[in-house]
Amino acid sequence: MTMITIGLGTTPCDEACAQTGVTANCVYLQHLECETYRAALIAVHGPPPAGVTLAIRAHRHDFGSYTELEERFDDEDAAARDFAASIEDGLGRWIDAGFTAPVVYDDGGRERPDTRRMAIDCVAGGFATERETRTIAHLTAAYPTCAVMADELLASIA
Repeated sequence: MTMITIGLGTTPCDEACAQTGVTANCVYLQHLECETYRAALIAVHGPPPAGVTLAIRAHRHDFGSYTELEERFDDEDAAARDFAASIEDGLGRWIDAGFTAPVVYDDGGRERPDTRRMAIDCVAGGFATERETRTIAHLTAAYPTCAVMADELLASIA
């Protein structure tokens, strides 16, 4: 077994993120972004197969710690290798998964007041806004409790 680890970042590549040494409470916010990014990747590509983990890891840096999402997979397992290859380029925008950003930042990299949402709220938003059956199936497989809650909410509105 040959395990390979690849850093995926904290957010889709074209989105703002918490900046180490700039954004207050950046370690917490980066962890929140990574949780949401993992869910967004699962929404698009499905839950990881056996042999693949999507883990959040903290790393030390000259300006403090930073956190990122990492994929770790068994390079000798074809299904694991194929899944890892499919997510390696990540996403461009949150909306690619039907999500909104968990945090909104101003031009200076500071969190805008009252914009923070928990990762599960972003997943629930994906259920509410996404129309692609495959994405809903991926989210349901990975977040069954959230799927039930979304169904109950939609039924109460109808």
